Amino acid sequence: MSDPMQQLNSKVTRSKSSQFTELQCVSLYAHHTEDKRLRSLKITDDDELIVRDNLQSLQTKVVTTDHELPAGYVTVSHIQELEANRDISILAEADIHINSLNIDVEVSNDNSNYYTLDGHYITEHTSGLSKQIVLAGFKSKYFRLSVSNTHGSGSIIFSTSYTY
Repeated sequence: MSDPMQQLNSKVTRSKSSQFTELQCVSLYAHHTEDKRLRSLKITDDDELIVRDNLQSLQTKVVTTDHELPAGYVTVSHIQELEANRDISILAEADIHINSLNIDVEVSNDNSNYYTLDGHYITEHTSGLSKQIVLAGFKSKYFRLSVSNTHGSGSIIFSTSYTY
């Protein structure tokens, strides 16, 4: 059997208009078990993971990383601008007490007036130390997260990201 890099290089397709005479490429794929399709994964120049699919590509962006929030405090994230008008999924991970981490999604179309999104558009799932918030049926250009620690005592360290 030949070297894995040779096997990989032999699978790279070169077009006549390509300016590279030799090209090494590493491709990553994810297997979706429900529809049994492979989707390619791409990391952009901004270190964002994009899942590419025949229909559309999903983009994931980090909002906060390892943010410490003392008991009784509230923090508001930076404003997030959606490049595509699609449903979004927010993921929050905490070191402890994920149920004491309240997350309100505030939306705006003009980036000046923000309103807390009605719970009718939000589905929330909690598992272990993770919480997923899915926004469906409501589109806005901008949003931000208002996160509060309702735990009686102690800080919570959390991270948030979203996919659209």
